[in-house]
Amino acid sequence: MKNRVSELLGATVLGTLVLAGCSDQTVTGVATPSDAPARQVSGEMCEVIDFNGLGHGDAINTLSALGMNLSFSVTPSPHPWDPPVIPTALRAWDTDQEPAGWEDIDLLWKPGGRCAGCSGLGRIMIIEDERGFNPWGDSRYGGRIDITGFTGPGLRIASFKAVDDDSEEPDIRLVVGADTVGRSTGAGNGSVETVLTTPHTIGGSVSFYFGTMASDNVLGSGGVDDIRICRQQQEQTGGEGCTLGYWKQRHHHDSWTGYTTGQQLNTVFDFAGGASAFASLGGDSFLAALDYKGGPNATAAARLMLKQAVAALLNAASGDVDYAMTTADIVAEVNAALDTADRDTMLALAGRLDGFNNAGCPLN
Repeated sequence: MKNRVSELLGATVLGTLVLAGCSDQTVTGVATPSDAPARQVSGEMCEVIDFNGLGHGDAINTLSALGMNLSFSVTPSPHPWDPPVIPTALRAWDTDQEPAGWEDIDLLWKPGGRCAGCSGLGRIMIIEDERGFNPWGDSRYGGRIDITGFTGPGLRIASFKAVDDDSEEPDIRLVVGADTVGRSTGAGNGSVETVLTTPHTIGGSVSFYFGTMASDNVLGSGGVDDIRICRQQQEQTGGEGCTLGYWKQRHHHDSWTGYTTGQQLNTVFDFAGGASAFASLGGDSFLAALDYKGGPNATAAARLMLKQAVAALLNAASGDVDYAMTTADIVAEVNAALDTADRDTMLALAGRLDGFNNAGCPLN
């Protein structure tokens, strides 16, 4: 089940992952037209996992954020009754319940509950008590919650909310690798605290600790909510591009960067799989490709796409051209289009690249 809130932070980041002066906004179905270049933007894309898509008592196993499928698991803390440790699970606890006498009132806010700050939280994540979810709620002894499945660069957890962080218990901690990057302050029974993290980068997994994970009768109850996950963005949507006519002129060959006039197409593009129908083009040079002609069949469409792709690569590789795509994105999109062997698909990409390549050339 997917989390609810998606946020885009649109401020420019200068040499840091920490953004200041930014307001969050919900983004639903926002798309940037691929044929409308703008200026380069740096920032973070963030999503908040708030558990509100789950019902009271639902097990928490997998959730989605920033296009990643994240897996949740729990290791219960040993306690004086060990052995055996009664298995526990991660569950969603509804803080909006009406207290009826037995529920964990430290996690409820309505009259009779102790957690005034829980108003508005909805469901939160807890480690269920070894005696059972109803009526005991969160585990007295705590444990470790592991979240795995983080993929890609520039990921961090910017903040989380620690709920019912009893002052006589160890802090609720967020650990990335071997480093504690977020720690609650032990605000007391029924407390809700927003914990901001220190700079870090997630390599694949994170862990929340409740208690000490030692069989010493140290308690570790509490819950977590609003886990705010951010990915550093570097989106190039520049407004410049030089035409293929510019790049094929001999007196402009000194502007080529990263590629050579004699370089073969198959050193950059993939002519295997569905693209094998066009393998004969792979031995052609970049300069020859810039002079390709069209025609009525799929091979002609591949030529038209590849000539624009060469110009696109030269634009993207130039440090003096603020181009709409990176070289990696160009190669990936061209390879995908070649693999389809579909004439219309390749012509569509050729037209898109042609638009980028005619955005305006800043070179002499």
